[in-house]
Amino acid sequence: MKIKIILFSIFLGSFYANAQNCVGPVGKVKWSYWAGFTTTPDTSALYALEFFPETPDGFQMIPKLSTPSNYTEYYAGMVRGYIKIPVTTTYTFNLTGDDRALFFLSNGINPLNKTKRAEVPGYTDEEEHTKYPQQTSSEITLVGGQYYYFEILNFEGGYSDFATLFWKKNTETVWTVVDFNSIYEYTCGTNCPVRGTPC
Repeated sequence: MKIKIILFSIFLGSFYANAQNCVGPVGKVKWSYWAGFTTTPDTSALYALEFFPETPDGFQMIPKLSTPSNYTEYYAGMVRGYIKIPVTTTYTFNLTGDDRALFFLSNGINPLNKTKRAEVPGYTDEEEHTKYPQQTSSEITLVGGQYYYFEILNFEGGYSDFATLFWKKNTETVWTVVDFNSIYEYTCGTNCPVRGTPC
């Protein structure tokens, strides 16, 4: 087990080594998914996949941090990219999802510094912001002009499925979905061909 953890750590370190070169264009990010699970997956099942994270079973480019809804059954999904805002502002984030979802945000451009900021441990409706206390992050000050790496993981068993990330400034009272104005594509490790073909 220790050997597997060490090898995975080396892999992640290599994978994220050139984070400064991974910022793509503004306006869209990639939602990727891995299917074929027989029960509702979790992070350990996702991270154990041979093809994670470079070669998903499918993907879509999305213009806001809201994944496709009612897409399929028994899968794990991931959205990753960068958030950048023009002026330093303090935000609070809120996550909704079904069946389960996690939101990670780094303290800057480096993915290795990501921290879990919000979590949906069960399921919510898309606009159900207060079902679980851990859905809502603490206040986070984002420095204007700086890129912040993020990941959203969503896990689906049966029936409905989605994950949506909202935010609001500390001067606001209404949650809005993080959208194309502030999100940048993560472009590293995204040039692999279809599964079964050497990368």
